[in-house]
Amino acid sequence: MKVELARSYNQYQLSKPQQLDLLDTDRSNLTTDQWTLLSNIHHIFNEDITLHAIQSSLTQGSSLPIKLRVKQSFALKCLHHCFSSMEVPFKKSPYFYSLPLDAQKYLVHHNIYATSSLKALYLTRQADLWNNEDFQISYIELYNESTLKRTAAMSQRLDPNGLYVKIMLYIIAFSSNYSIVNYNALENSSDSSNLKRLTSVQDICASLLWKYLTYQYSFQESVIRYSSLIKILLDILSILEYKINIHEFNKMMNNIVEQTEQSFVLSK
Repeated sequence: MKVELARSYNQYQLSKPQQLDLLDTDRSNLTTDQWTLLSNIHHIFNEDITLHAIQSSLTQGSSLPIKLRVKQSFALKCLHHCFSSMEVPFKKSPYFYSLPLDAQKYLVHHNIYATSSLKALYLTRQADLWNNEDFQISYIELYNESTLKRTAAMSQRLDPNGLYVKIMLYIIAFSSNYSIVNYNALENSSDSSNLKRLTSVQDICASLLWKYLTYQYSFQESVIRYSSLIKILLDILSILEYKINIHEFNKMMNNIVEQTEQSFVLSK
């Protein structure tokens, strides 16, 4: 069964990103520190390990009887690789570890649903899961056909520039206003200095995003790409409102949050 993805008939023909050359800064207004952060983001969000894990799950699943392959547990296992991989960027960010433990917990509780969802859109596209018939059937069993079509279409609409998507992931990981989760621990247990530090990180990341876009593309195309990704971020919140009511999804995410928090405590 193939899913027919929704496509716009009036799509913009967007140019390919320029080759990233960290030694040639004459063409951009990025500072040395911003180039360093850009390189770190690229390596922090290295998707090779996760894609290998997804492929292993697909290979193992293909050897199972058809009745087992189409159970919701098959899609859930593949999705777990995508969602749990967001733990690594949190753990490897120096900005993250500059915050006290209560602020770290706030960010994980507040942001991991949305950040993991964006990363899952990127990874499922990279792994070509939306063209895998067993995954499609299993995904429908887990959610429904409408959610499959919406999510697959969003994944295909996602900007082809992977580094741009990774920068946005980094930004929303430190966001204080992009979530459907109501978690107020930061306001209750942290002083104003933590809020100021968090705002400072947000400013650094947002500045990097726009400078990178205008380095790679024209101003008009930068606006188009930025607007398109913002639309996807809003669509993610819309779908999450439905997904958090699915017991299996919520259980998976709660386990991921707990494991992530435990890893922070052990690293202290």
